[in-house]
Amino acid sequence: GRKRHYFVHAGNLIFLAAINQTDMMNLRALSIVASAFGIAYNLLQPVPLFAPAAWGMFFVSCHVYYAGQLIKERQHITLTPEEEEVYEKGFLRYGFTPRQFTDILEHAHCVWNTFRSGEWIHREGDRREEVTLLISGEAEAVNASGGFMW
Repeated sequence: GRKRHYFVHAGNLIFLAAINQTDMMNLRALSIVASAFGIAYNLLQPVPLFAPAAWGMFFVSCHVYYAGQLIKERQHITLTPEEEEVYEKGFLRYGFTPRQFTDILEHAHCVWNTFRSGEWIHREGDRREEVTLLISGEAEAVNASGGFMW
C-alpha cells in the first residue's frame, strides 16, 4: 500500500534532475521518466486517479514529440557548395540552424539563378511570388524610368 508513494517521490526527484539539465535531450528524457512515475503513482491509488494520469500521458506525448524534433535537428546535414554559400551568407548570422535552412529549401521550391551583367532580375510592377536573395555580385534597384530607387 504505502510503497506506491515511492513513485511520486522518485518521479519528483527525477523531475528535479531534469530541470537542472542544460542539454534539452536530457531534459526531455528525464521528464518522460518522471512523468511515467507520476502516471504510475496516480494509477496505483486505491481509487485510480485517471484525470491526472491522462494529463501525465499528454505531457509524455509532448516530450516525446519534442525529443523527436531534437533528434531530427541533430542529424547531420550535407549541403551542396551553393547551399552552403547561401546558408552562410544569408541565414547563419540570423540564428538559423542547418536543419531549419534545409526545411526552408524543401518547402520553398528554390530555384538557383545566375544572371549576366546588365540583365534584369525583376522589373518594377511585375507580380512576384518569390523572394530573390543576392548571394554574390552587385545589383542596382532602378525604377521604370531608369532612376535609382534608393
